[in-house]
Amino acid sequence: MRQLTSSQQGTPLANRLVLAIVVLFLVGCEGRPEPIEPATGTPAEIFRVEHANTATPHDDIDIASVKDTPEGRVRYRTVQGKLWEVEMETAVDGTHRWKNLRQIVEPNY
Repeated sequence: MRQLTSSQQGTPLANRLVLAIVVLFLVGCEGRPEPIEPATGTPAEIFRVEHANTATPHDDIDIASVKDTPEGRVRYRTVQGKLWEVEMETAVDGTHRWKNLRQIVEPNY
């Protein structure tokens, strides 16, 4: 039986190091996921896309109730019937931020 010299065998540590580098290279070469395009349309359409399954602290959003207001805000109802308005702000990168949320109190007639 022929004996391998130490230069032919390699060291276990060196073999593991090479294997780790190859694995890291392959994992890194998978690429990055494609960026998600921001939603476009009216503020209400964007709100419907971004908040389709949102549970807020004040209740779940009734997506069918989402409407644009003449003032450029978005108005919606929660599942429990409370009415809310929010403003949309578009960032330079096209993402949206929702701000100035307020509850609308409807008069009882």
